[in-house]
Amino acid sequence: VSSNKNLILLSNDKGHDATTTTTAIGSSNIPLSNRPFFSQLFSWTYFRILLVFTITSFVANMRVASLNPELDNYFMNMNIYNNNNNNNNTVIRDLTRSFTFISSIGFFLSFLIGNFMDRFGLVISTFATLFMGLLHSLLLFSVWWWWWCLYDDHTNATNNMTTTTTIPIVSTTPAIMIIMGFWVYTIFRQSLFQVFIACIAQRHGHQYFGRLLGIGFFVSGLLEFGIGSFVRSVQGGDGGDGTMNTMTTNTNTNMNTNTNTTTANSYSDVGHWQSLHMWQSILFVLLMILPYYDWLASNSSNRRSRLSAVVQAQQKVKVKGGGGGSGGGGNISY
Repeated sequence: VSSNKNLILLSNDKGHDATTTTTAIGSSNIPLSNRPFFSQLFSWTYFRILLVFTITSFVANMRVASLNPELDNYFMNMNIYNNNNNNNNTVIRDLTRSFTFISSIGFFLSFLIGNFMDRFGLVISTFATLFMGLLHSLLLFSVWWWWWCLYDDHTNATNNMTTTTTIPIVSTTPAIMIIMGFWVYTIFRQSLFQVFIACIAQRHGHQYFGRLLGIGFFVSGLLEFGIGSFVRSVQGGDGGDGTMNTMTTNTNTNMNTNTNTTTANSYSDVGHWQSLHMWQSILFVLLMILPYYDWLASNSSNRRSRLSAVVQAQQKVKVKGGGGGSGGGGNISY
């Protein structure tokens, strides 16, 4: 009878408050949403959420700051080959306007992203956000890879290069790829904030939601103070008009107007954008380990829950069938 009574008490634990049950077992098993503020703040869960958000937010905001410098480095270097400054200035202006327009209509995607989160969960949503960031970086890397492939003779300072056949390709294909990147970037930027807020709400609850959210935005904003210096270092040269002036001087000095050729010395400074986008891609791949870790932990938790349900069901069956004996005592109810 005592054994059956204990089994019934264990089977009824599911009706108790989760905090009460886990506290009796140990403080480490208290649900994260019920823990004190500092325990939540310094938890591994919050660290993972904050790490993903700060890095993705830094990359997203750096894209805004680096748009014009990168376009200048890319298209103004083309002046060496096509001798058409006005055309490239127009391309840069049009691409900047396209970026502004595409990024400003990103709010239309908010409902779709929210619906995606409800349907597939936060783990898949986090992975999808990181994938969009990876795709954006790969598109930009491809744009610069295209440039270096067209002018791969820059490594040989004695090689002269003509420009008659490359200009139409340079003027169209990279611009299309950049615009594709704008759309991917807009999805990436719009989703990263929604995923961050939803992760805080779901995994930490509402008790300290405002504080944890505010700290996340504070840390992210603090790191973004260095975006300006970082962009200047990636841009190369003096990070401004001096880079372009140096290019123009080299072009005028090395270009033979009769044969319309230029030497490789005209590559004054194209910045380090290709390396930047390569390392960004690697970083996004590494960050994808975190949602994968959450996915594994979720599957493990689900298996434990199913196992616990099976054990409780078996215990109920034993309790119902074990009360009666051959002596005719009948079932004992408690």
